[in-house]
Amino acid sequence: MKNKIVVLDFDGVLTLADEEAKPFLINFKKDIANLLNKKDIDEEWRKAEREILQDPDKYGWEYEGRIIAPANADPYLFGNVTAQFLLDKGGVLMDINERDNVLRQIFQHNYSKSGIVFKKGAKEILEALIQKIPVFIVTNSNSDAVANKIEQLNPQGKEQIKLFGDAQKYFIDSSFEAVPETMMINGLKRVIFLRRKKYFDVFNQIWKATLIKPEQTLVIGDIFELDLALPAILNCNIFLVANSNTPSCEKEAVSHLFKGYVSEDIKDILKVIN
Repeated sequence: MKNKIVVLDFDGVLTLADEEAKPFLINFKKDIANLLNKKDIDEEWRKAEREILQDPDKYGWEYEGRIIAPANADPYLFGNVTAQFLLDKGGVLMDINERDNVLRQIFQHNYSKSGIVFKKGAKEILEALIQKIPVFIVTNSNSDAVANKIEQLNPQGKEQIKLFGDAQKYFIDSSFEAVPETMMINGLKRVIFLRRKKYFDVFNQIWKATLIKPEQTLVIGDIFELDLALPAILNCNIFLVANSNTPSCEKEAVSHLFKGYVSEDIKDILKVIN
């Protein structure tokens, strides 16, 4: 069925997250060091990263005690996972909810210090999408921060983009029964949690406003578990913008299990807009 709208993640899809995150991580680590009552945690941080990477399935971005995204899918997630690791190891006494809240506040405080580095061709790709199809940007990032990036990119037709920030794609609501609670994919030892109610609510809002069906919706993201697993279960078409850290099991799930699209080149997005 023909795609009639596109729902696009932003950071990591149109931007180079590894470059953008460098100033963020400098300041983020300083705040984590303060929590640990230390001046310098660079060596501890590097050791923690090495340990996490030895068994990435064991670790991940945790929210309310559940792993809801891969450990090293992007530098922001990897920073959060490393912080969680060090806080646990350092014996910082917090319950799960308190730790989640503290880390979220530290993340949000420092996210504004990120750089702005667009992928080559980002402006042209976004302009081409706007000309062909209604574009909705749905992101975990702060709305104002992403709006500022769009202003700096300055694509023609930018006023036509509908932006939904703070989408909370990580939030799991077990009472939400419209989809199965979990799924498994080949090559991943743990389950993927699907009941991301607040993320679903954004889709539902878009579909009600546009009268478009899930199977007429193309969803584009750079992290399968966070951006694409729920829409895939809802019968959306999915496109994974892969990078050097994308697990092979995610690529396999998108291309074979869900008959979606995988590419590291954002120009290929235009090939699937029909």
